[in-house]
Amino acid sequence: IDQPETAQKLLEGITFFPFIVELENITVFVSCLSKITISNSDKVGHNYAASVFYQHVHKDFFLITIYQNSQIIAEYKDISPNAVWKKTGVLTSILGDTLFVINHSITLNRMNQVRQILYSCQLPNKCTPADWNNEIIMENLYELYLKRNIRRSVKW
Repeated sequence: IDQPETAQKLLEGITFFPFIVELENITVFVSCLSKITISNSDKVGHNYAASVFYQHVHKDFFLITIYQNSQIIAEYKDISPNAVWKKTGVLTSILGDTLFVINHSITLNRMNQVRQILYSCQLPNKCTPADWNNEIIMENLYELYLKRNIRRSVKW
């Protein structure tokens, strides 16, 4: 867009922008902070040439879905990124933590940016009964106060 004012207006309120992380000879495209896609066409092996590895971080598990020719050819699920990547049998020289780019500096930086935006948003000092039905307020309160303090084993 050639008009910076228009671009700025369109981006208003957007807290996350996709980004790419390069790991060795693998490109990790982070489409949101809980979904990560890995695309590698020449180092995984002939069975996975031109495949897309779609990673999803769920609150209880890590999931890898492998697509080839727009078809799901395999799906793996486990409680840790290392365990789920071991199940795939590919890219074994790289830790699952690394492949999920959870602790990568770019990911951590983006998460901090989103956290700062959440902290700066206007949340009520007291919640009224109507606020309990406001999904935006409740999601922001959850992100700020509960998410990091709830054990994964707690069923909600």
